[in-house]
Amino acid sequence: VGVEKAFDSRLRGTPGKRVAPASRFVRGEPTLVEEPTAGSDVTLTVDARLTNTAARALRTSAIRSGAVVVLDPRDGALLASISSPAIDPDKLARGTLDDAGDRPWVDRTRKLAHAPGSLVKPFYLLAALSHGHDGAHTCTGSMSFGKRTYRCTRAHGRVDAAHAVSSSCNVFFFETGVELGSDALNDVLHRAGMLGPIGMPVGEPEGSFRSAATSTRRPHRRMADTLNASIGQGELRVSPLAVAVAYGALANGGRVLTPRVLATDETVERGTLPARDALASVRAQLVARSRELARDHEPLPGDVAATFGAARSLRDGMARDDHWFAAFAPADAPRVVVVVFGEE
Repeated sequence: VGVEKAFDSRLRGTPGKRVAPASRFVRGEPTLVEEPTAGSDVTLTVDARLTNTAARALRTSAIRSGAVVVLDPRDGALLASISSPAIDPDKLARGTLDDAGDRPWVDRTRKLAHAPGSLVKPFYLLAALSHGHDGAHTCTGSMSFGKRTYRCTRAHGRVDAAHAVSSSCNVFFFETGVELGSDALNDVLHRAGMLGPIGMPVGEPEGSFRSAATSTRRPHRRMADTLNASIGQGELRVSPLAVAVAYGALANGGRVLTPRVLATDETVERGTLPARDALASVRAQLVARSRELARDHEPLPGDVAATFGAARSLRDGMARDDHWFAAFAPADAPRVVVVVFGEE
């Protein structure tokens, strides 16, 4: 995660000095002028066993290029940070490091940002509730705007705020986007740490969003952008580390914490989520969502709050699907947040 570079001055220490008189004919005994000082040790929050387990799981999965981030939501401790593919020292020595075009030197936990898909829905729901939008919407399986049709996974019928995240209903969030606009989404994602600085000593995560306040597009195009962003598509880009920070805030009661890399660092609270009185409902919906996902995929162990996201983006002239998974556990008293990202 760039620890050696970030804390180089602390680790390196300072060299000493010896001075010796010398000429063409005589060289005297050196005299110690300045004592060397050893560098300081640093103790990381990273859990080696957990890191190895996560790296092995990523390596043996179908994900060729991706990342895993694990945080403790109680104090912000960074427990694991894995970027894949990793640098192969043999390929580096042979000068064939990037033969496959995978850019292994890029830290995918921080330095590559992608559309997060449905992972934004809990935060947009909090934004809606904080603005007094707590009504229900009817999902018929799609919503029309202009000449385009924006689709949901199925016709959910009447969906209210208590079921919006657990059903992952696109139409509910499309309608919320029309009511609130993209600036509300931009604000809540900045507050959650998914966008903007989070105080990381090893470097801030990448992220961007073209909200209505910063867009130069025509009004109908701005609304189309808002509809896409309301379900985590389009112009919204976030990194796995920033997603982990945001889900840590969902897990710990709304406190947005700077990730701790050093065990000696104190916990720093950067802010709070809006509508904190609704967090219990959001967490309950994520538990229900994880059980629904377990019916279609492998069951999750224990009591887990989780969700899945997928987003299509254009890379190298081709449409590619990226996949996300975010979870915290145990759901009633979370000790760990896990975010997994995989590029197609």
